[in-house]
Amino acid sequence: MKITLYQRSFAVKDSPVAYSFVPYPVSQRHTFKVGETVFEADHKELQVSVPEESKLDFLKNLLSWTSDKGLMKSTANEVFNFAQTQVSGFRLVK
Repeated sequence: MKITLYQRSFAVKDSPVAYSFVPYPVSQRHTFKVGETVFEADHKELQVSVPEESKLDFLKNLLSWTSDKGLMKSTANEVFNFAQTQVSGFRLVK
């Protein structure tokens, strides 16, 4: 099954990166200041393949699925890390 992760980042080394299962509101402004320079957030969508029976809880911003260890729940950041490291059932879709 494929889901969309929404990434918010800044064009500055070591700046924060955030992931969500829901899009960031267009009315919200996110900035990051380095010295006297203020950077606006960049937003992009990432497609991620997750285990077939996964369910998204948009209110709690969690993905749940059943693994050989039982019921698992993860945040969007964790799902991104799973996809990057190719944990069983998770892949970034190009």
